[in-house]
Amino acid sequence: MIPMIRARALPLSVFGVLLSAQLVHAQDISRYREVEMRSSLLAVAGLSGLTPADAKVIHQRPAIIQDLEWRLRSSARGSTVQDDPVRDIVFSFYNDQLFRIVVKYDRDRTLGLTDTDLIEALSIVYGAPAVRIVARPRASETSDDIDEDTVVARWENAESSVTVLRSAYPTPVRLVLLSKQLAGLARTATAAAVRLDVKEAPQREVERAQKEEDAARAAQGKARPANKAAFKP
Repeated sequence: MIPMIRARALPLSVFGVLLSAQLVHAQDISRYREVEMRSSLLAVAGLSGLTPADAKVIHQRPAIIQDLEWRLRSSARGSTVQDDPVRDIVFSFYNDQLFRIVVKYDRDRTLGLTDTDLIEALSIVYGAPAVRIVARPRASETSDDIDEDTVVARWENAESSVTVLRSAYPTPVRLVLLSKQLAGLARTATAAAVRLDVKEAPQREVERAQKEEDAARAAQGKARPANKAAFKP
C-alpha cells in the first residue's frame, strides 16, 4: 500500500483512490491512512516526510506531550498536490505514543459536500458510523478539538474513536481520531502540567528577571573598558 505521506516532495494520494486502497483496513478505526495510533514520533515523522526535530513540545512534565504538524505547503511542488483535500494534519503524542490525529481538509476541496457525502466516503474506510449527529455536542469527553464544532458522525470501539466535524472557520471539515486510553492520560497530564506552570510561575519570573539583570551587568562590564577609554566630555 502507498504510504500516507512518503516525503515532502511527494503529494498525498487522491482521497477517493486512497479510500479504495484502504479497504484492506476497513473498519480499523485505530489508524488514519498508513498511520496507526500508539505509533512513535519517529515512525510518524518518517511516514510524513518530517523529522522528530519538527515536533513541538507542549508539556514536559509530568508527561511529554508533543505535536507534529504536517502542512500541504511543505510538500507542494506541483499542481497534483491539490488532488488531495487534506490541508494539514496534527499528530499528538503522549510519552512518544500517538494518541490523537486532527485532519483539516481544504475548504475549496470540500465545497458542496453534504454530511451524507462525508459519511459515505468515511464508511468505506471505517464501516457504518456508531453515531450520526447533526447538532452541537456537549462538553467534549475526549478532546478540546471538538467542543465548538458540529459533530456529523462518529465511529468508535472500546479503544479508539473517529469523529467527522464541521465548523464555520477556519476549515469547514475536520476529522479527529483518538486513542481513548492515551487521550485520557494526556488530558490528565496536561491538567497537571497547567497546575505546575501556575504554581511555578512566580519563581520562573524571579529567575527570568535575575537572568536579565545578570546579562545587563555582563554587557556593561564588557563595554566599560572600551567606552571608558574613548569617552571624552
